[in-house]
Amino acid sequence: MGKRFVVLLLAAEVILLLAMLLADFGIIPSKIDPFSTKSIMMHLTVVIIIIGSLIAIKRADKK
Repeated sequence: MGKRFVVLLLAAEVILLLAMLLADFGIIPSKIDPFSTKSIMMHLTVVIIIIGSLIAIKRADKK
């Protein structure tokens, strides 16, 4: 993957995580319960993708 694509993916995932956290705290209306299995799995997936993007950026810098 290109470094530009990874940075773009990282930015999109951080925005998505921020939106989910705002919905969890009730600032943005949401129909999903914050403590439901679906909500927890979505948060974990976003965090895993963010960590993967950070690792990919670090590997791209070493080359």
